[in-house]
Amino acid sequence: MDARIAKTRNALIYAMVTLVKERGFDALKLNDILAEAGVPRSTFYGHYADKDDLLISSYVNMLDMTDKAEWDYCKGVPPCVLPSASLLNHIQEFGDYARKIVASAQFDAKMARANCAMSPTGA
Repeated sequence: MDARIAKTRNALIYAMVTLVKERGFDALKLNDILAEAGVPRSTFYGHYADKDDLLISSYVNMLDMTDKAEWDYCKGVPPCVLPSASLLNHIQEFGDYARKIVASAQFDAKMARANCAMSPTGA
């Protein structure tokens, strides 16, 4: 991935995490995320459809990173016993964020919609 794209996406995710910890997800506005990240609206829309897409993409990214950390921890030789230290450290670091996201009145619907979109049948 291009370094500029990674920098922009990381800035947006970090801004969202920071603001969700302060206010919760439902109260968060896209303008708040953009201001915190220092990212123009047009740049945001080049990466994400809306704040829900940012949330879902950040969740998928987190799963990919923890999967990679697990694979690296096992040195690529399955079976690997989960969870490893990297996963537990991630949970500790982002526990406040996770509690705020799960407390969102809209969280289950957003994740269900994302799961359906990612399923093989699309249903």
